[in-house]
Amino acid sequence: MTMKTSITKLFAILVCMNLMIQLGNAQTSFSGKVLYHDNPDLPVGNVLVSIMDTQNNTVSSMTTGPNGVYTFENIPNGSYVLTGSTTAPSGGVTIHDATLVLLHILLPSRYPFTPLQSLAADVDGSGTITKTDFYMILKNYLTNGEPFPIGNWVFTKQPFTLNGTKSVPPSTGGSSSGDVSGIWMPGTRSLAALMLDESTPLSINANSSFDVNLTSRNSLQLNGAGIVLNYSGDMLTVEAATCKSDEFYVNITENQVRINWIKTDGNAIDFAANEPIVTLTCRAKDNFTAGMRTHFLLDPTTSLVNNNNEEINTFKLSMPLVEHGKPTISLSNYPNPFVGTTVITYGIPVEGSVRLEIFALTGQKIKTINAGYQTAGNHSIDLEANDMKPGMYFYKLSVTGTSTFSQTKQMIISN
Repeated sequence: MTMKTSITKLFAILVCMNLMIQLGNAQTSFSGKVLYHDNPDLPVGNVLVSIMDTQNNTVSSMTTGPNGVYTFENIPNGSYVLTGSTTAPSGGVTIHDATLVLLHILLPSRYPFTPLQSLAADVDGSGTITKTDFYMILKNYLTNGEPFPIGNWVFTKQPFTLNGTKSVPPSTGGSSSGDVSGIWMPGTRSLAALMLDESTPLSINANSSFDVNLTSRNSLQLNGAGIVLNYSGDMLTVEAATCKSDEFYVNITENQVRINWIKTDGNAIDFAANEPIVTLTCRAKDNFTAGMRTHFLLDPTTSLVNNNNEEINTFKLSMPLVEHGKPTISLSNYPNPFVGTTVITYGIPVEGSVRLEIFALTGQKIKTINAGYQTAGNHSIDLEANDMKPGMYFYKLSVTGTSTFSQTKQMIISN
């Protein structure tokens, strides 16, 4: 081998060694976006995006702006994981999310989840979506307001490799925990409570007990409902809440009522127009005096799920305005019209002897029921009308105690 050949080989070796050193020290810059449920129209700001090495050490991190963009510069070549975290407010979880989680558990092939939906649904952090997650969303979070064990947010962990090429890591996704439908983003919708369509005002006096109903103007078939009602705890107290479902969860605080239910057997509940969806038993406080009135407000987190397991986006619910007034009898019957039997519910402002009278349109008295001596408050009478002909009737309820009160309403017996 000549000296010239040896020098040439040595030069080639040095060039290769230098190239390898350069490749080992190569660095890459890249950008990406954090997207809510991987939706390109929903970038997430205020997310701390971190690059983690194979030993789970943080190589670099930065916080996204309102457009969700992150940029990293001069990152050495190697294998990494991209992930995120945030202290931003979470939210957007409704009864529809709990419904979707239950459907995924029962029928996973029919209701599949994306990887990000699976992360959002696994609220206990066990790595598997089970009924524990379902009840944590339904009972612990939606009803009792308890946080999820997994935390407020979840983010995908994206592995990637930098090797000097033009390839860049994929965008990372995030979700508010429990929001499997991916409907929520900070600042995208108002959180102000909504006024209900107010029916005939309900007149009450201080320290009186009364029932107030939340109804729908139209008939509904519901597989689930998550109803949140706000009210003034300075004027009244809500003592109980009931609904037509045989299994429901209620949480009553000083200014809010939460009532949630899902028909786990899939049999939707039918509500006729103006039939109570929720009934609240309330008591006016001593300071509820002449000229005062109060409203119930429907919180925007309220969600109704129809018999097709779809969230109802438009619904018209009503609840009476509560105002101070002369003590009266509250009186109604359901169903109306009816065949055979109807339930007459009433609230009396004083204790005393109660009498129910039924009249034909001609004024002829058809029937009298003496209900006995009853305390002030809410009561009901089951009226059997099999011996009465179809048509319209008046029914009058009276109470005689320290004072006498009466109230008359109409009812219809169908064919």
